[in-house]
Amino acid sequence: MPGDRETAAEHGEGPAGSGTGDGHRRLEPTVTRTRPVRTTVDLDPTLHRRLKRWTADAAVKLDVVDLPLVEVLRALVRRVIVDEDLAAAVLDDLRAR
Repeated sequence: MPGDRETAAEHGEGPAGSGTGDGHRRLEPTVTRTRPVRTTVDLDPTLHRRLKRWTADAAVKLDVVDLPLVEVLRALVRRVIVDEDLAAAVLDDLRAR
């Protein structure tokens, strides 16, 4: 969509904002993104099936009809950012791959 992309010139990386002429790039404030960023994840079919089963069980525990995967993933992302023990466990899992 128009206006969604930040250009190199907006960051002082292109010809329009290439710098001050003395070999130094001009520092300009960056634009803060306010629109959500879409992320796509491909899951192994078995992992996906187990995750769907977990969300169905969680929906029962939360007494809701449905618990979308996206809500679970958002909660996990928020938690891993602030929970040092969880972050360490995730790093251990990544090292073991």
